[in-house]
Order: sequence, then structure tokens, then C-alpha cells
Amino acid sequence: MTEQPNAGIEGSPQDAQIEKRRRNFSGRGEVEITRVIPFEVGKNPETQEPLRPFVFLHGFRQDKTVEAYLQLIANTGRVAIGVTYPGSRRSRGTYPKKIDGFETKMPGYQFEKAEDVLDALDESGIEEVDIVDTSEGDLRGTIATALDAKRDKRIRNVISVHPAAKDNKGYWRTAANVAKYYGRQFLAQPGRSLRHLSDHVSHVREKEKSGDTQLLKRTGRILMKARENRVEQVTIAHSKLHSLPNEARRENPNLRFGMIADRADTMFPPERLQKFNGDYLDAPLLVSEWGGHGIGLVQGRINQINQLAMQLDKTRAREGQ
Repeated sequence: MTEQPNAGIEGSPQDAQIEKRRRNFSGRGEVEITRVIPFEVGKNPETQEPLRPFVFLHGFRQDKTVEAYLQLIANTGRVAIGVTYPGSRRSRGTYPKKIDGFETKMPGYQFEKAEDVLDALDESGIEEVDIVDTSEGDLRGTIATALDAKRDKRIRNVISVHPAAKDNKGYWRTAANVAKYYGRQFLAQPGRSLRHLSDHVSHVREKEKSGDTQLLKRTGRILMKARENRVEQVTIAHSKLHSLPNEARRENPNLRFGMIADRADTMFPPERLQKFNGDYLDAPLLVSEWGGHGIGLVQGRINQINQLAMQLDKTRAREGQ
């Protein structure tokens, strides 16, 4: 699929309006909702309909980059919504189980995060959205789509970019691939990583001697977050969600699914994603050449995602739905 100019866009990035709010839905943990509104909402050149908002669900440990991604999405003429989880959350339901009548087993921890996404949409009042999720974000994106299919049917398109938990690998193989990936990241800059850790330990000791407890509290929060990171890694490794989109479509026939896999992605390679997901995709699996796992803050890649979503709209219009 080739990139095309974005239709109906006149604003520049600084023209976008940014809104932020924090919520704690049903006591599940703090959620930050960011919305970036473009200067002008674009139109799909095929259908002439306004482009739907994108709800962007970030990958593992990528919450700090969400606003930058939303800005890039807004450049395509779409309202961009991000949901992040800044506070500590209890690790309820790490291991997958059957929930809410679905046959596919889901981890309760990710199920609750998906509920937060839907609660954020409830509060926004937006009637139709597309989901763009990447890596670990695909767990809550897929679960949110299935729940919405039973309830409000607001989600129309789902674009899964380098998705986790959809290649039908067992726990040990997935866990090994994830550990290998982050191990390579560490080894690429071992000196920097070790210096950062050493500097932090020295700083903590100095503050402890001076009676300053603020940094110690912050370190405690970091350790708590590290525990949460481990929980998220476990939910990725244990989950197999490739059958859930078909369950969702039975509830909402208007759903359309697209997927992007990267040729150099060693964690979730394209051949396995095609094998276990090709039956429900509404456009051919798009194999990116982005150099590995993750989108990266590159406008051209966001434009490709935007084009895939418009291709799904064209498919829906052709089928008269």
C-alpha cells in the first residue's frame, strides 16, 4: 500500500488543540485521557465522510510518547485520543480466564484496562471511533473491541500494529522472545544503562543521609511500577487473543480489521500473524519495512495507518454496511 497525500488538511501541528483530564473509573486506578483536535477534520476521499477519531493504545512502557503520537495522528486530519495509566494498579487477574461470556480467555488486568478505554469513550460522547493499537496495547484494544461489540458498537475499524498475543505462541516461547528483545536493547547501550542505575543509587544514598525522603518515595513508586511491568509481560506471554476478533464480529458485523506486521520483527513475526489472523482481516496483512518492532515517531508511518483505515471504510461502503 503506497502513501497518499492527506485529504482535507489545512492546519499545521501547532494548530491542534490539546485537552487532558484524569479519571479513576470505578476505582480501578488513575487514567489520563489526552485528546488532540486538529485545525480541521479531514474527509475520506473515497466516501467523503469525515474521518473518524483514532483511539491510540500504546505499547509496553511507551506511555511517555503518547502525546507525540497523537500529534502525528492529528496531522492526518483526525481527532486523536490516548489513554494512559500513570498511577499504580493492582495486578488483578494476571492469568487468562473466560470473562463476560466470551470463549477466548482474557487476563483480568488487561480486561480492566480495556474497560477504562470504553469508560473514556462514554465520557467523550463520541459516537464512532477507530482503534489503533500497537504491541501490548493490542491486548486492551482487542478486548475493548469485543466488549464494545456487545454493548454500544461504537468501534468501526481496528488497526493492529505489530500486535502482541496474536501469534498463538505458548508462554515460554513468547516470554523468551520478549526477554530477548529487551535484552538486545540493553546490550546496545550497556554503559549508559549501568551508569544511569549507578547514578540513581548514589543519589538515593545521598538523599537518605540528608533526611530527604521524597526521592526514596519516588524510588518506591519506581519499584512498584517495575512490578507492574512484570505483570504486563506475563499477561502478554500467557494471552492468545487471535480468536477474539471473530467473536467480536459475530456481535457486530460492521467491524473491520486491519493489521501491520514488520518484516524485521523478531517478537511477533509476520508469517505467524498471517497464519493465525488472516481469516478475519478485511485487508491483506500489510508488511512494513520499519526496521523491527514498534511504530516510531515517523509521520509517514502514521499516514500508512491512516490509509489502511480508509481502505477498510472503502470495503465497508462497497459491501453496503
